[in-house]
Amino acid sequence: MKNYDSCFKSYDIRSIYQDPLDNDFAYNLGRGIGAHLMSSIGADARAVFASDVRQANNELIAYFVTGLQESGISQYTNIGLPVQHMWDQEQMRWVCSSSYLYYIAKDNFDVWVVFTASHNPPEYVGLKIVDRTWQLIPSAQLQDMISEYIPAPVLSPDEISSLITDANNSASHSLVQQKLSALDQLLLSKYDSLSGSYKIVVDFSTWASVAYEQELLKKIAANIQLEIITICNKADTNYSLHQSDTQVPHDYEMLIAEVRSQWADLGIMFDGDGDRLGFVDHTGQIIEWDIVTGIIASDILKNTKITETHDVLIVVHDVFTSRTVIDKISSLWGTPLKCRVWHTHVKKLMENEWAIFGGENSGHLFFPEVWGFEFPLLALYHVLWEMESTQQSLADLAQPYLIYTKLPMQKIKVQDTATSLSNVIAHYKSKWYTIDTTDGVGIYDDQRWFVLRPSNTEPVLKLVIEAENDDLAASLSDQIHSLV
Repeated sequence: MKNYDSCFKSYDIRSIYQDPLDNDFAYNLGRGIGAHLMSSIGADARAVFASDVRQANNELIAYFVTGLQESGISQYTNIGLPVQHMWDQEQMRWVCSSSYLYYIAKDNFDVWVVFTASHNPPEYVGLKIVDRTWQLIPSAQLQDMISEYIPAPVLSPDEISSLITDANNSASHSLVQQKLSALDQLLLSKYDSLSGSYKIVVDFSTWASVAYEQELLKKIAANIQLEIITICNKADTNYSLHQSDTQVPHDYEMLIAEVRSQWADLGIMFDGDGDRLGFVDHTGQIIEWDIVTGIIASDILKNTKITETHDVLIVVHDVFTSRTVIDKISSLWGTPLKCRVWHTHVKKLMENEWAIFGGENSGHLFFPEVWGFEFPLLALYHVLWEMESTQQSLADLAQPYLIYTKLPMQKIKVQDTATSLSNVIAHYKSKWYTIDTTDGVGIYDDQRWFVLRPSNTEPVLKLVIEAENDDLAASLSDQIHSLV
């Protein structure tokens, strides 16, 4: 039997297809989750799932469903939209983003499964699994659900196709349509308030997972003065035009070129599972996500009234956020609340503190009107509204956040992360610095600051530095490297 331990990450499951994650694994995971649902809820438990466009997902879903069935779970729904592959019209994929799945599943299903490897290369596959409390299930808990591995039954192509089709036509289909209609109304009502004229280039990352988003953008464009120019808008399991990683500047090259050639107001790019949106201004400059957080927070703060429910207007941000963003939130009578890196932590803190918005530097942006989930089309709306209300371009809105030197994130390989962090704290503790240990260690003074924290996925320390000028930033970087 294969050893599958390496595919279990902190809050998702991910590996190259067949190395080790394969159909046997999907089948056994379905059996394990099905057994867990039967023991905790019973035969009435309902599962919902969706996927990105990757080649192996149809098979993985079919084997997962077979495992659910054998455990006694008969209520399951595939909410993806059918799309044709750009090179082979016979290949169908049932595509849906994480954001849409979360919205549709909330309050109506007991477990939600997204078959996606997000922004990873095409040879990867993966799963993210959410329970009825809206939280990603940690991998350790998923491993416990799988008490034993047995070989999966061999499914023919016709059986795989039938399982996918049946799941898409389940008894929950009408409920899914009701939730989709409510979401359409929410988004359309917001966009209808825009009166300006906009030209936007949209990179769909070869239709990685954003089938519903394509349809909704067409409806939005039909209602307001919005011209949408689309690129990478055909389903391609090989991601041959570019990868779907909104954190890699290289993947923006096609979008930047199109924005410039079309004289567009801005460009946006979806990531692999559709829960993040990268922004490019009219000059082709990529806008960092903490700046996007500041722009959106500005709009929300200016349009949110203090009430009994929201007597303090809290905006949650992660430890890597620029001081300029924090100062902007405070200047608008908001309360910036620092949080550990990772979207699970941001969501929990937002829920606990009744925050009006949350953003993190990896590009996840969280909105309470969709129960604290990420929703890129809400992010786009708030950016457009801030542009309209201030009569400024996206480049102009970003400019005030660029007064400091902020170095790109550095990854420093160390032998022992805890020892390295202790060395840094000991060095700065005796000096006139503010020390913060929310996540790793943050060291602050009036002219410069840095955050050094261990990675969740690899044996490195991640370092972000911001200072009043280039020389201060460079000298601080040298000093930290000498300490770790």
